[in-house]
Amino acid sequence: DENSTTMAPDVQTTSSPTATTAPTANCSDTAEDCTHTRCCLNSNMTCYEKNQYWSGCLPSCEIGIHLEDELSVRTPWSCGTPTKPGAVAPKVPSPGDATGSPSLFCFAACINDDEALLRSQMHKRAGIFGCNDYRIFSNRDDSQLPNAQFMPQVAGTKGVVGALTATWVNAPGFVIIWETLANDGTFLRFEWMVKADPDCVFVPGKLRQHLREPQFASPANVGTGIYLKNCAAGPRGLQLFGSIEVVSKNAVLAMKNANGLCRTKIDFSLMGEDMWLQKCLDLSRVTPIGDYGRLVADGYCPGAPPLEPCIKGFLAYHPMKLPEQWLKCWHEANSV
Repeated sequence: DENSTTMAPDVQTTSSPTATTAPTANCSDTAEDCTHTRCCLNSNMTCYEKNQYWSGCLPSCEIGIHLEDELSVRTPWSCGTPTKPGAVAPKVPSPGDATGSPSLFCFAACINDDEALLRSQMHKRAGIFGCNDYRIFSNRDDSQLPNAQFMPQVAGTKGVVGALTATWVNAPGFVIIWETLANDGTFLRFEWMVKADPDCVFVPGKLRQHLREPQFASPANVGTGIYLKNCAAGPRGLQLFGSIEVVSKNAVLAMKNANGLCRTKIDFSLMGEDMWLQKCLDLSRVTPIGDYGRLVADGYCPGAPPLEPCIKGFLAYHPMKLPEQWLKCWHEANSV
């Protein structure tokens, strides 16, 4: 009946959960998970639990669906107190304080909004923060992330005419990153180098277990080493997608010993960093090994399976651009 009135369902609103903490520099920003900090940088907001994967900072909380949430994470809020009272946040991981074999040095490029995504991972010791050592290259000189190095060139450019990539022309910045890591000798202390995009979910412990398999472990330390291809049907011959790049120590050494050929023999001005890296590794005579069915479920790779839920046995899932989405996928991937 057009004259009838639809009654809105009763909505429960909760006030501030008990036992939250007064704001400090270690509290969470509005885009970050506050499960462990249990406090918000904005003193007008309170940390509310949404579900087992996520708590967020809100001025108030209504139990149920929040229509302002992104569609991919539009699930009910419980609006309770996150974690158990008195729960202690895990120590912010310092470079070099993680263990595990084979050893992994991991790095990521942080561009603007990536910082919130990485901070949420940091509090869980997830992603690159679970590697034996890590570094972050940021286009911001005021980054609050641990072990961040200012490098404005990593930002790249989008929408470049004639680009050999559908996303970012960012090879120039990553050429500098790889040269920096090779020249300062960082890679020599680790068996593998892993570059992961901030929106790539991966579990270092599972990657280590994978890399112990004979088809990777045996050739990794022989000659010029190996790198793992992760997309069989990429465009323009690209089979090393930049979501996660796994390169053995000997391979990085081979790149270094090529004496600048990757800069002088490859015109990377219109390339994404992954295409340049694949060409550089091939030019350095590094052996590629196809790891198409296990390394990463990448939504940009033709023929990739649906990403969610992240329980398909892959070591990495990409892209997961929202902190809540990323952490949910990380929890799921850990559970398999």
